[in-house]
Amino acid sequence: MKEIDGISTEDLQKELDNRKEKEKLEAKPKLLTEYNIKPLQEICQKYIDELAAEGYVYSDLDHYIYETAMEVCFGQDVFKYINSISN
Repeated sequence: MKEIDGISTEDLQKELDNRKEKEKLEAKPKLLTEYNIKPLQEICQKYIDELAAEGYVYSDLDHYIYETAMEVCFGQDVFKYINSISN
């Protein structure tokens, strides 16, 4: 570890900011290399079935499709990251 005597508060703050940015980038979810699309297929089928049977779709189903697609692509913990950034 370097000595910090003689380093300005501004330089220390810049270093902390750089490290936080680096941590944020490293924590960013990455696309999975293998996908289990069955959950996405099931919810999309539910959407079509509901539309055909009722003539409309339950209002939150679009959001559930989005959530399912994100989890299929990035894994179950993707919303932990999204919520940590957007809150």
